[in-house]
Amino acid sequence: MAQSNSGAAPVEPRVTRRAKRVRLFSPIGARIDGAKVTVVDISSIGARLEHGFPLNISAHVEVAFEFDAEGTVIAVPCEVVRCKLDKSIFKDRISYTSGVRFSEPDGTAVQELMNLVSHVVKEDLDARREYAKKRK
Repeated sequence: MAQSNSGAAPVEPRVTRRAKRVRLFSPIGARIDGAKVTVVDISSIGARLEHGFPLNISAHVEVAFEFDAEGTVIAVPCEVVRCKLDKSIFKDRISYTSGVRFSEPDGTAVQELMNLVSHVVKEDLDARREYAKKRK
């Protein structure tokens, strides 16, 4: 616990990260209501998405994660926990970043998603190692 300088009761440190996130080297595509979004990072309880439209905080959405190489789509019910307008590198493009929390983190869809993400990340790391060996 952190001590307050005013002599008031101790203040609990703010802890927001409840699960380790994996930043994706090759972002995964996904869709919300048919609109494309990009999965920037993911954890066992949620994901960070980039997209060109706002999402309402507390809204319940279904995120359909798409894995091109495998031809697999995994639909996961989620709750929007934050949505922020970000600057885009393109002046004419609007970009939002949202955090979604998986509504059923122990459900089979999330377990399948985590297995596929692990596979994709492993393949990406293997490819990077091979590329690094060839460069030496």
